[in-house]
Amino acid sequence: MKPFKSILSGLSVRASSGDLEIRVLAPQSDTRRVVPGSVFVAVKDAYHDGPKWVADAIEKGAAALILGEAPETELPVPWVVVPHPGHALAVASANFHGNPTRKLDLIGITGTSGKTTTAALIHAILTTAGRNAGLFGTTVGAEFAGKAVKTGLTTPESPELQAILADWHARGCDTATMEVSSHGIA
Repeated sequence: MKPFKSILSGLSVRASSGDLEIRVLAPQSDTRRVVPGSVFVAVKDAYHDGPKWVADAIEKGAAALILGEAPETELPVPWVVVPHPGHALAVASANFHGNPTRKLDLIGITGTSGKTTTAALIHAILTTAGRNAGLFGTTVGAEFAGKAVKTGLTTPESPELQAILADWHARGCDTATMEVSSHGIA
């Protein structure tokens, strides 16, 4: 657990309420992943309607909220308002997990076709050259040092991505190769 305030570093907080020193678990934008102590980020975009799920997140134990607009009613947990909750999800996730992307060499493969093959070839070259490389891809999910994790998406959302990269770094990974989907870039 970390102080809520610490995972907000680098974000433009427009308003806040409650104890920002409360200790929290990792941020989530999907209430199905919220556990007691989580920070719920109310992302509203083509894939999420976070504001609709704030009450559900609190009921499931969210300890704090990151919102795009100030709530109209009083909430029982601390909250902050930021201009772009989707961006805040990425930054808060990275902060919570110790910014693993700053500690690893990252290679992203984009394009219409050939991402899987290209990522696999680069990963094979890196490991043959002695690098401790991980691979995110359509067929493997996330794989490092013989341990594979199903991710569900070619490019996992930031809470899952940052958690995996932090785990890999802790286990000695120095490079990550990723297939990057258009969804992951957006």
